[in-house]
Amino acid sequence: MVRDEATGEVVELRRTYDRPTKSGDAPDGRKPEGTLLWISAAHALAAEVRLHDRLFAADRPDAVEGGTDFWRT
Repeated sequence: MVRDEATGEVVELRRTYDRPTKSGDAPDGRKPEGTLLWISAAHALAAEVRLHDRLFAADRPDAVEGGTDFWRT
């Protein structure tokens, strides 16, 4: 990643294409750390993406006083 020195924002990604790992496993046992998928700007659609970190403030919401039993139906 190349970041803007002033803001710290990512301005460029530099990656290489490793064809033997395309299916997720290379014949020599290497495994890719991740996969990047690219869509051209001309073919992209507008989308809203929401990233959620935690659903509850407590690790065990059922153990909090007045909490609800979430595990029984």
